[in-house]
Amino acid sequence: MSKNIRFLHSADLHLGSPLKTVGAMSGQLQQTLREAAFTAVERLVDRALDYDVNFVLISGDIYDRDSRSVKANEFLSQQLSRLNEKNIPVCIIYGNHDPLGAAPELYKMPPNVIVFPYEHAEMVTLPDERGIPLARVYGQSYGNPSDTRKMYADFVFPDSDTFNIGMLHTSLSPAGRAYVPCSLADLRSVPHIHYWALGHIHRAGLCSGETPVAAFPGIPQGRDPGEPGVGGCLLVEAGSDRIPTVGFIPLSEIVWLNLSIPISEEYPEDLDSLEEIMLNQGQEVLSQGPETFLPDIKKVPEAPCSARGYVVRWEITGRGRLHEAIAAQEREELQSSLENRLRQSLGTGTPFLWTESVSFKTASPLPELSALTENDTVFRTLVEERIKAETEPGLRKEIIKALGNVWYEQKDPEDIREDSIPLTDAKLKELLDRAQDLVFDRIIQEREHLDY
Repeated sequence: MSKNIRFLHSADLHLGSPLKTVGAMSGQLQQTLREAAFTAVERLVDRALDYDVNFVLISGDIYDRDSRSVKANEFLSQQLSRLNEKNIPVCIIYGNHDPLGAAPELYKMPPNVIVFPYEHAEMVTLPDERGIPLARVYGQSYGNPSDTRKMYADFVFPDSDTFNIGMLHTSLSPAGRAYVPCSLADLRSVPHIHYWALGHIHRAGLCSGETPVAAFPGIPQGRDPGEPGVGGCLLVEAGSDRIPTVGFIPLSEIVWLNLSIPISEEYPEDLDSLEEIMLNQGQEVLSQGPETFLPDIKKVPEAPCSARGYVVRWEITGRGRLHEAIAAQEREELQSSLENRLRQSLGTGTPFLWTESVSFKTASPLPELSALTENDTVFRTLVEERIKAETEPGLRKEIIKALGNVWYEQKDPEDIREDSIPLTDAKLKELLDRAQDLVFDRIIQEREHLDY
């Protein structure tokens, strides 16, 4: 294998999925959010043309749901036709959000598009402009929203003389119950393969930097605060028997951010000071630009990185005297007032910074935890029990059960339920921390009121 190869690897386009935000947005901003996923795909095609790639890979979840919308299907066909005009092939597998067995395409795809079937794994050979084999690609689509087949086991390449690629939409978890269970070791065991083009995980990442290289491109355009930062695709280059190199290309027009503002005993002194801190941090985000929020994977140096705006979820945390001022107010009224003031100050420029929400997770000042637990058996016991609640599997299950049906233990990022909230490790820790703080506060308050 000595030919130079350059291709784009994308996944999880989720066409038809509107960005989920709240607040009295302007009509123009609403339109921007509705079109953001489409804009990211248009940028994807732009970059394929800019970099004169040999082909494009899309590893599943092209649409947000199996009932393909007319708009999304027509748009995709039009965009891929732009690549057809330049004789750039596009290889597609469908994932759990758009299984191939659930609904047909409403518009015919252009002739450069190769869709892998769901009934079995299939290999195609992509030639160069002279008809000489350039790369082989194996792929298989989902037939329904849950697929437990070990698809990789059927990817049988004849040799390693040609650059070999496997396309999988997988959670890359051998214990995964619904999304093509496998491990990185499983993928490495497939003979003669050079690159694994993965999809399903919405954060770009390089799983293996050695042959076979394996990577997730992430979602091109995040849809809510659970998908923060800049999304994009991957530019992969290989040739002369060297290890493929992978670079990130930004595509997001809208960048979701989760910004935390900690309070302390000394500062901020009042709500005016808090608002000033938030405004300053918002201005800093706008001045820094989106490159500050790229994923942890090397960016293609010359790739453009621009954003029309940011949608921010603010969280006020920590312990300080400002908590008393916050607690004395009607919480929803205070949040609404602060959200509106931030929107007026930051949400109308170019680029804009729109405040999606403000939440308060503050508490009254407490003595240092070490001081509380050193000579007080009650506090020391509470801390020990709190640690057990987070680390002992049996006790953890009891806590999740006690929390009720509003929470569920999320096994996979795609395990999303409309009637309950995912209880991740980070969220459980947050709940336990807040519960510990509430108990500590109550004990201290009761002791202060006792007449010794």
